Amino acid sequence: MTIILQAELALTIGKLLLFFLKAGSLTFGSGLVIVPFLQQGLVEQYGWLDERQFLIAVAVGMISPGPVSCGDIRRPHGHRGLTKLFSPGVWGNQSS
Repeated sequence: MTIILQAELALTIGKLLLFFLKAGSLTFGSGLVIVPFLQQGLVEQYGWLDERQFLIAVAVGMISPGPVSCGDIRRPHGHRGLTKLFSPGVWGNQSS
């Protein structure tokens, strides 16, 4: 990797960490409380997900057993297809 790509990657990871730190610390209540905050950040502000991908991720969180954990939202239709959907998220499952 070139130095520029490494810097961009580090910046993106830093933005992800800061965003989810804010999401986890500034919102409290059930998992559904955090959905508008995540939608605004992930879809509108950063564009990391489009609206359809976000809705699919929330729907998967709603039908999965256990408490609703929207902090575990990830991109189900990413590079790996369905295997990504059933693999652990980057941050792990926060509901367990």
